[in-house]
Amino acid sequence: MAQAGIYIIRCKPTGKVYVGSSKNIQARWYLHKQQVNRGKHHSKKLQADWDKYGEGAFEFEVIKEVTDGFMTVYEQLYINQYDSCVSGYNILEKAGSYFVLPNKQNRRLECIVSLRITETLNEKLKQFPDKSEFCRDAITTALGRSTSSRKSTGIQFIKDAVAKAIREYNNN
Repeated sequence: MAQAGIYIIRCKPTGKVYVGSSKNIQARWYLHKQQVNRGKHHSKKLQADWDKYGEGAFEFEVIKEVTDGFMTVYEQLYINQYDSCVSGYNILEKAGSYFVLPNKQNRRLECIVSLRITETLNEKLKQFPDKSEFCRDAITTALGRSTSSRKSTGIQFIKDAVAKAIREYNNN
C-alpha cells in the first residue's frame, strides 16, 4: 500500500524546503525528480537550486503520515511552520491549490479549515513563543481527534482544538 502524507524536499546547502503532500509519497518524489532533471519543475526557485547544487545536495523526508482525509490541513500547517513560500520553494501560500478532490463538500471543508486554522494557529502561537512547537503539536493532535469524531464542524472545531492545546500547555 502506498504511503500517504506530508513530505519535504530540503536543499542541504541552503536549508530551503519544499513542503508537499501526496496519497503516494514515493511516486510523487519520483515525479519531482523527473521534473527537476528535465528542467521543468513548477517551482522555479527549486529548479534553480537543483541546477546549481545538483541532486546530491537535496534530501527527501516524510514528516507526517496522514490517513484521515485532512491532508491539506496538515500540509498548510507545515508550509506555515517552515515558511516555505517566503523562505523556501513553495510557490503558493495555500496548500492543495493544484488538486481537486472528487467530493466537493470535503474539499470545501478542507479549504475553510485550512484558511481558518492558519489564521487561528498563527495568532495563538504568538502567545506562546517559548513553546510554539508544543502548541503546534497539541493543536494538530486535537484537530485530528476533532475531525475524526465529527462532533464539531468548521471554525468551531478549530476553536475547540486551540482551547484543548492551551489547556494541555497549561498542564505541562
